[in-house]
Amino acid sequence: MPLLVAIAIISGLIIVVTQLRLHGFVSLQTGQLAAYSTICLNAVVAILVFWTQRRAAWGAYLLVSFLALFLIGAATPIGGLWILMVVIFDSLAHG
Repeated sequence: MPLLVAIAIISGLIIVVTQLRLHGFVSLQTGQLAAYSTICLNAVVAILVFWTQRRAAWGAYLLVSFLALFLIGAATPIGGLWILMVVIFDSLAHG
């Protein structure tokens, strides 16, 4: 459970930093540093937990994390869902 909370916090922080960067409150370099840090933290947590009893679930999470990173550029799967949600709502709002 603490690891799920850690993943949620990591994902939430990158979403906040991304939104602040898009609105001009955070520099591009700070956003990039946050994104790379988030990718590394996410991978470290998933790899560390991979040796627990729930290795299949965390292995799947690690796979989904890499797919989200390479397919849509999201640092975490939760961030990927956020990006997809924003894109869907934006496309619905603008026709």
